[in-house]
Amino acid sequence: MDDFEKNEMSFDDASQETETLNDAVTEATDNIESEAPAADFSEETNGTELTENAEEDITEPQAEPAKKPVINKAIKIAICIFIVAGLIFGGAMLAKNLFSTSVVGTWVIDAGATDDEAAQQAATQYFTFNDDGTASLSSGTIKVFGTWNYTDKDNKKSETPTDSIYTSIYVYFVGNYNVKLEGNAFSGRTMKLSGDGGVEYKFKSVSEPKVEIEPSKDFKAVDGVTGKWTADITGAKMTYDLKDNGLIEYTVDDSTTKKRILLLTGKYTVNAEKKEIHVVYYSDEKKTETTMDLPYTVNNKTKGKKLTLSGQEFSIAK
Repeated sequence: MDDFEKNEMSFDDASQETETLNDAVTEATDNIESEAPAADFSEETNGTELTENAEEDITEPQAEPAKKPVINKAIKIAICIFIVAGLIFGGAMLAKNLFSTSVVGTWVIDAGATDDEAAQQAATQYFTFNDDGTASLSSGTIKVFGTWNYTDKDNKKSETPTDSIYTSIYVYFVGNYNVKLEGNAFSGRTMKLSGDGGVEYKFKSVSEPKVEIEPSKDFKAVDGVTGKWTADITGAKMTYDLKDNGLIEYTVDDSTTKKRILLLTGKYTVNAEKKEIHVVYYSDEKKTETTMDLPYTVNNKTKGKKLTLSGQEFSIAK
């Protein structure tokens, strides 16, 4: 665009210069006619030729036509390559998403048309298998973490996709399963997992909903209780993060691998008279409230560095 504008400016400048030059030529012509000596029409010199030559010498100069912007051929080729590469990549991603044969994604148990309460409850639990081998099971504002991988015929880990997997999502979903995938993005993807003893689960592909919880309107922070508290128990690190905005995060991490095992998000209030922390969280996407009460004791001798919750002593996080 800059080259084109530059060319346009050059054309305008050339036009202006041409007009100025025309004036100069006209003036020069007048001077020649008034000051030049009379032509000698002798046999050696032809007057007609002299006049014609003079007119040719003062012919008005013509402005050069503006040059059209030229796009470098290498740039054209580069643009074409970029467009083709984008089309190929976009097509590959579209095919991958529409006709995926991988267990990667988020799934729920397909309860179908049933009034069975347990089946309906299971249909609100979201199983997610990620590309990096991590997995999770979430329901409401609770999430449990784990891992998964493909397995070979000997149930050993396989680096390439197979028709069987091993999954370990804490204690909730552990074992070897044969996998059968069907469908696509148009008809809907389904996955059937078959395990030992005739165990079978049928899943359908979905998007995991985002479930958020708001703090209680009557929340009041209490000194010695609000804060982030941790405790090491056998094989795990427990943390109660009692935030000053009325929300709570309860987490459990593996002490050895440092990987997250469980995350619970909720809201809380403190009953200072009963020495009790009342916690509310959602057990499903419909925001069904579930509660738990944590008796607490503040250790005044530690100046706010120790807090006992349900009989377990916690230390303030550093």
